[in-house]
Amino acid sequence: MNRNGSGAEIEVPESTARIGFAGANTVSKAPKDPGRFFHEIAPALLYPGRTELIRQGKPVREVYLLSDGLVKAGCADAAGGEIIVGLWYQGAVIGSAPVILQAPSPVTVTTLTNARLHRLLADEFLSLVKNNAEFGWYLQQRQSAEFSDLISFTLQLGCHSARKRLEHLLWRLGSSPIAIESKDGLDLRLPLKQWEIAELISVTPEHLSRILKQLEREGLVLRRRDHFQIPDREKLAHAPDLPSTARSGFRPFSGDSPP
Repeated sequence: MNRNGSGAEIEVPESTARIGFAGANTVSKAPKDPGRFFHEIAPALLYPGRTELIRQGKPVREVYLLSDGLVKAGCADAAGGEIIVGLWYQGAVIGSAPVILQAPSPVTVTTLTNARLHRLLADEFLSLVKNNAEFGWYLQQRQSAEFSDLISFTLQLGCHSARKRLEHLLWRLGSSPIAIESKDGLDLRLPLKQWEIAELISVTPEHLSRILKQLEREGLVLRRRDHFQIPDREKLAHAPDLPSTARSGFRPFSGDSPP
């Protein structure tokens, strides 16, 4: 049921979406279905796109397990605009760090697409972490992998071109829920504006446009009216060509690792 009575969520049947682990090199003894701990306490709820889950600078009173959909993290800049710092999809546990630290959220978290999430009150989540060693180990792995991949993204900024960062981002999106297989490759219907994509790879929108034109000329990416088309995903620069971002805590991605 919807505990806050906002009317923003609709109860739905239990998700059958795959709940995965933090990264490709995660220790293998994490629970096979960490979502079951959430399932036992809270049903899956459907949140419409552009629903705010957590507000920057405010206490975090609920923790979410993302079963399906795409969620973004952003923060306000000095001029009052928004800086996009990352994306989450299946398997992400959202809001855990501020709850454990008893600190305000450093980011605002918003659904980009319709998203199916399990929601725990902060006290319920903390009880689960303290009293269930299996879940606590799973959460520790996720947070450790998040830290590791934040370092990897920093290395990307220093060691790899903006073009490679974009290719790697598109490659990862190719394994996300927004990717649809077609006879011509993959269709990516990005629920992001161009400036948001630019921020995810730390370039200006103008430079992003130049990179996309290069990729189009080479046939790696085709821009359609309402989506990107990728004829051959494996031709895009990706791991192991770049440092691993199988689980970026924020930038550019969080969630299940790609196949």
